[in-house]
Amino acid sequence: MEKIVLNNVPDSLYNSLKLNAERKHKTLEEEALSILADNQAARTQREVNTIIQELKTLHEKINLLPMDDLFLHEAKNLGRD
Repeated sequence: MEKIVLNNVPDSLYNSLKLNAERKHKTLEEEALSILADNQAARTQREVNTIIQELKTLHEKINLLPMDDLFLHEAKNLGRD
């Protein structure tokens, strides 16, 4: 597993992270990894949602077949055989 070293962490951030970890009975590292993982997942989902909205907008502009959930599901799985 890879390591990340953070320098110059503000005291207030460090103390807040440490307090949250203690409340959840986690180590500081476990709490930091949990926060990083949750934020990355949320960012990825926002990016996916943005792309879907851009595709819907483009689709409306060029007046093709309706883009519904079934269409999107089939498009995502195209070529995943």
